[in-house]
Amino acid sequence: MAESGEEEGEGGNTFLTETAGVSIRTRITVSHLSFDMGLIEVYNIEIERCVKGAGSSMKIETYEKGVYQIVKVQDDAHTINNLSELHDLIVGYLKRGKIHIAISFCDASYIYSGAVSVLISCYRMVEEHGGSLCIIEPDPGLFDILETLNINNVIKIYVAESYLPKYPE
Repeated sequence: MAESGEEEGEGGNTFLTETAGVSIRTRITVSHLSFDMGLIEVYNIEIERCVKGAGSSMKIETYEKGVYQIVKVQDDAHTINNLSELHDLIVGYLKRGKIHIAISFCDASYIYSGAVSVLISCYRMVEEHGGSLCIIEPDPGLFDILETLNINNVIKIYVAESYLPKYPE
């Protein structure tokens, strides 16, 4: 049975959901930036997934930079084992016409094979929509794994967010 709730505070909304021992906290904040040209809304979405008894927590932070949706995935265990939330997030972006996505796995040094499969699936889905998906700022250990699996021959990897091209290929 799923339980859910909503909180407001610190300029944003937090949604809490719990199903089958997994609690998910989603916090959405909106800030407004004023420029000479008008008003821009900036959305920040954080998703934290906690599996009871597993001691693992994943946080996803998103923001825009140029034409890219930047997605930062962080896990307490420094491993990437389940990217189902990332897949769902990318599906949502594609439905809204946001087709250029850069993913940072923050300080994760290991990725499980199931997560690699989801990552490749996301890459194909983005490509089918005429977009681009890349990885930014990988941990050296994670880069070695991606290179060993030849993922770097399929998905572009940039050592820093500042190296993202202005106009993706």
